[in-house]
Amino acid sequence: MDTCRRKKNPAMWLHEQGARTCFFMLEGIARIELKCEHEKARKKHRFYKKMEDKLGQLDYWLSVKSELKNHKKLSAVQLNELDYKIEKAFNRINGYLIKNNFFERKLIKYRKPLLDLNNRNLIIQIRKIIAADLQKCLVFFESHKTGFNDLELQVHEFRRKLRWFSIYAQCLQGLITLQDEQKNYSWEKDYIDEETVQNPFNKLPAKKNLKLNIAYRKKPFLALSKIIQELGRIKDKGLHAEGLHILSAKSKPDKVSPDQHGELLKEAHQILEKFFLKDRVFAQLLVNPSKKA
Repeated sequence: MDTCRRKKNPAMWLHEQGARTCFFMLEGIARIELKCEHEKARKKHRFYKKMEDKLGQLDYWLSVKSELKNHKKLSAVQLNELDYKIEKAFNRINGYLIKNNFFERKLIKYRKPLLDLNNRNLIIQIRKIIAADLQKCLVFFESHKTGFNDLELQVHEFRRKLRWFSIYAQCLQGLITLQDEQKNYSWEKDYIDEETVQNPFNKLPAKKNLKLNIAYRKKPFLALSKIIQELGRIKDKGLHAEGLHILSAKSKPDKVSPDQHGELLKEAHQILEKFFLKDRVFAQLLVNPSKKA
């Protein structure tokens, strides 16, 4: 933020530096703190989420522009509308930053961690939180066994839930480790490719001398990363279609109907059904604490 305040367009600079990922990581830490009943984390969680949401809205319209810039059906009026929405997103972020003096005091206040990662009881509690969240994801999917009918409330929301397990692995700075396995799974080739293996977000930070770690199995973790990527691809297709729908509407647009997202919803459900129910990859992610990571 110290560098950001000196930029002509602070929001643009934050976007270019990948600040949204940083706020995701900070939100992940605050989320765990809240689940560990640290009420002091509530305000900072709200702040990190608000910043991430604002940057996410900017990312959305920039992504729509990148996808649709050569779309032959878009008129000059519609392209101007798209540029207006992007400028509006920039202005909202810049106004928010300037109004709050780039959150200098708030960020200093929030700097002190609330989690002691050398506290064995706390680590056990965090593992239980992750295990409970895993179970909630399975319950969420089982509640939609017959299929999805809403891209935002089901597919996108489900991807958000899954993404936290990867974010925790990064933001807890070495608390979560990956356990290599000699075991070969029948599903490996369906999920694990070279791009997934080389993805920098799948290389976890290491921290020595912790009294206890939480371990993920490496192959299920890589498979989870692939699923998050695939759902992201489906989500982007749907959001780009909605962006085109908004730009094409002469008046205030209705939401894109489920029929228009039908194939995307079907594809997402098939991917998750295989991942959760057929291959049961998700159930194999978290290593039993009795086993050494």
